[in-house]
Amino acid sequence: MMEYYVYQYIRNDKSPYYIGKGKGNRINDPKHRVGLPSENRRIVIAKNLSNHEACLLEKKLISRYGRKDLGTGILHNQTDGGDGGSTTSGKVWINNGADEKNWPKDKDIPDGWVKGRCKGAFKNPQIQSSLSKRSNHSTEKQRNASKRLGLANGKPITINGVTYPSKRVAWESLGLTRAVFNLRLKKGLL
Repeated sequence: MMEYYVYQYIRNDKSPYYIGKGKGNRINDPKHRVGLPSENRRIVIAKNLSNHEACLLEKKLISRYGRKDLGTGILHNQTDGGDGGSTTSGKVWINNGADEKNWPKDKDIPDGWVKGRCKGAFKNPQIQSSLSKRSNHSTEKQRNASKRLGLANGKPITINGVTYPSKRVAWESLGLTRAVFNLRLKKGLL
């Protein structure tokens, strides 16, 4: 179902300090861990997404902006994304239709079982980083390349009522190449 969205809470200078995914009224939840900013600082980045798409976009944006707790960026997020908002326990295990009431404890996970939420989305950042295929070096190279191209901190852009933090996030979220995105934007097709 396409009921999920990705949102951001922004500072007065328009930089994001929290990226999240949710459905329903999650963006306005007063019990939010990072506190609820004023309404004009709560921005939906993309909507009408499947849970999987929302997980992927949330993870991509958290990776792009980095986390304060890890010393890699500006966000107050405490996970790499994909495990918040719509999840309660955060754990769903799947094994060829095995009874979900008998989910194993983390230490007892048998071989052949797979994580049933966004791939790689673990609540423990140490587990996530140990399983991550990217090194900090390659992530740093990507950040530097984005800065050189002027894409890292682009101006927000609104397309079809959805505000994206930059053109790059917009074209990636829409599944377009940069060239196709710019052409459609120029012709007024977006």
